[in-house]
Amino acid sequence: MNQKPKQWQIDKYQDIYKRAWDRQNKIDRIANPKIMPSPQAKNGHNAGKFGKLGGAPKLTLSENAKIINKMLIKKMTVAEISEILGKSHRAVTQVKNRYGLPRETEK
Repeated sequence: MNQKPKQWQIDKYQDIYKRAWDRQNKIDRIANPKIMPSPQAKNGHNAGKFGKLGGAPKLTLSENAKIINKMLIKKMTVAEISEILGKSHRAVTQVKNRYGLPRETEK
């Protein structure tokens, strides 16, 4: 019967596995110099201009997104915003999700 591993076992083997993975990556890079580690594999070290996990930069807000952002900051619901702007609930939700709203106003 399989038992769920204890947290100390997980921690112990994660470290062992990571060291083995790093050693194998070094061997692979020597064998094929074109292999570049992913930003996640770099574990935050020199991960490029998009941050620790290599994520994309935030999109700049469109005029429509700026209006929706201001309304969300004022604690309005998506239903209220869609009614005021004359847009569908789905359209407002898509803008909200696409731009990661609400967010602090850009200066």
